[in-house]
Amino acid sequence: MAAAAALYREAAEQGHAVAQWRLGEFCEFGRGLPQSDPEAARWYRRAAEAGCAPAQVGLALLLEAGRGCDRDDAEALRWHLEAAKASDALAQYCAARCLLEGRGAERNPEEALRWLRLSAAAGFGPAVEELAEGLTAGAGAEEEE
Repeated sequence: MAAAAALYREAAEQGHAVAQWRLGEFCEFGRGLPQSDPEAARWYRRAAEAGCAPAQVGLALLLEAGRGCDRDDAEALRWHLEAAKASDALAQYCAARCLLEGRGAERNPEEALRWLRLSAAAGFGPAVEELAEGLTAGAGAEEEE
């Protein structure tokens, strides 16, 4: 893993966004180099700003948790939405959760449902389950009336 980390670092320092994202993962999870959330956030941010959707999600998750950076729900939602627009199913799900709970922006159940449906349509398991549970709960509520 150390050799892979060195290769990713070399490419990342040359500005390759995918290598920056992968190096961020190596830093976040301690693969082939010491675990470091601040380094992960730094590399994710560079890749995210270059348009790498997986890095946008990685950065958003660190921002939500305040890991390696200050917690910032609004910025986290912004990055989730950027990646969601690029059809990243995890980002679509996370954006839906943020909008449903009012994290990073005012609650917006309609927009949350739109992102949840897109994530589920892409086959993202938690989105499929949440959508199914919501439909089941909704059907049950209608039957009781």
